[in-house]
Amino acid sequence: MINMKRLFLILILTFSFQSLSKADDITDFQIEGISIGDSLLDHFDITKIKEGLKDWYPDKTFSYSEFRDKKIKQFDKLGFFFKTEDNSYKIYSISGIKFCTKNIKTCYDFQNEIEKEFEKVSSIKPTKKTIKYPTSDNAGAGSFAKQSIYLFDNGDAVFIETKNWANDSKFHDNISLNADSKFFGDWLSSVSN
Repeated sequence: MINMKRLFLILILTFSFQSLSKADDITDFQIEGISIGDSLLDHFDITKIKEGLKDWYPDKTFSYSEFRDKKIKQFDKLGFFFKTEDNSYKIYSISGIKFCTKNIKTCYDFQNEIEKEFEKVSSIKPTKKTIKYPTSDNAGAGSFAKQSIYLFDNGDAVFIETKNWANDSKFHDNISLNADSKFFGDWLSSVSN
């Protein structure tokens, strides 16, 4: 009987370590229970997706939909990029956005919490930086963002950013958690230059 218990324990530990070692694949990470590669239709209905469409880029390779929903618990809204002509709405990029209208410390605390959780299940070390925004884009003097970027070996990325907007800015303080496939990241770089 003792040997069976040991065997059972060894099997449990083996499967636990195997799942941890697989945590460096972006599809293992979820934002509000949704992963890169999922069909957006598995989580939201087509009406909601179409109502949230935004026209941000002249290149129509990807479409973007952003919305609030009662299913969303940790964030105020979610955003998704999917190929424009793809009727299955496969997700290539997902973002969760939370507003911190009363106190920016709420955003920083949430960012620290996300980073700690991410680092528990991933061996990827972040690149951290602070970005100052120019005042010409309605950001207001003194606006900046604290970023943590986790880059996977295959080029996929998780990006956490807290934006601390100046008081004279038209924007609201917020934190965003983004998961981007390499394919999407390459496209975004090409249309942003």
